[in-house]
Amino acid sequence: METCESYNPGDLVEFSLEIPDRGQYRGSGLVEWINDGSVADKPAGIALHLFRLTAPAFSPSPGSTDPEGSPPPPPPEKEIDYTKSHLPESGALRDLLEKLLDMKVTVNQGKPVAISPETPLAIATYKKDNGSIKVVWLCDLKFVIYSGAALSVIPPETAESSLSSGEIPDNIRDNFQEVLNVSTELLNKPDRSRISLGDTVIVPAEIPAEIADIVSNPRMRLDFSVKIPGYGEGRVSLLEK
Repeated sequence: METCESYNPGDLVEFSLEIPDRGQYRGSGLVEWINDGSVADKPAGIALHLFRLTAPAFSPSPGSTDPEGSPPPPPPEKEIDYTKSHLPESGALRDLLEKLLDMKVTVNQGKPVAISPETPLAIATYKKDNGSIKVVWLCDLKFVIYSGAALSVIPPETAESSLSSGEIPDNIRDNFQEVLNVSTELLNKPDRSRISLGDTVIVPAEIPAEIADIVSNPRMRLDFSVKIPGYGEGRVSLLEK
C-alpha cells in the first residue's frame, strides 16, 4: 500500500482502476498532502488533483451484459459560447499563426493534450489584472518546437533533432514564448476582462495548485491540432477557468 512518504507534493502520477464488468480505466493527476492538524508537519494522507481519466470502450465480462445491450452513448460535447469566453475559435487561431509565421497553417479540432510525468510539454498561463489565472494553454512538445522553429525559419531538420532529444533549445524556447505573447490578442475581447501572459511551465516540473485546479476542472475547453507546413503537426489545448 502506498503511504504519504511514497510521494511528494506536486508529483505527477499515473494510475489504473479496474471496475467489474466495465474494464480498466487509466488516469493521471497531481499529488497533494492532506494535514488534519493532529501531528505538526506530518501529513495524514494524500489527495490527487485529477488531470485525465480515460474510460475503455464497454466490454462486458463473460456472463454479464449491459442492461440496454449496448454501451452507453458518450456525453454530448459542450457548446462554447464565444461571446462569454476568452477562448478563440479555430479560425482566429489559424489567422493569427498564419500572420505570425507567414505561412499557411491548418487548425482543426484535435485530441486533448494530457499531462503525463514522462511526456514533455509546455503549460502557459494567462492572468487577469489581479494576478489570478484565467486561461491555461497546454502545448505538446511538437507544437512548442514546430511553432518556435517556424517563427525564425529554423531548419526543419534542427526542429526534428530537438524533438528526438526531448530538449527545447534556447532560441526555439524564446521564439515559442513570443508565439504565446502575441497570442494574447486572441484572448482579449472588448467585452471581457483584460488578461496578459503569465508564467510558462515546462513539464516535467512541479505544477502549481492553481494550474492543477483549472486543468482538472475547466469551465470551458478547446482542443486543436495545428499543422505547420514543412515542420509537422502539434496539439494545443486551451482551458478557461
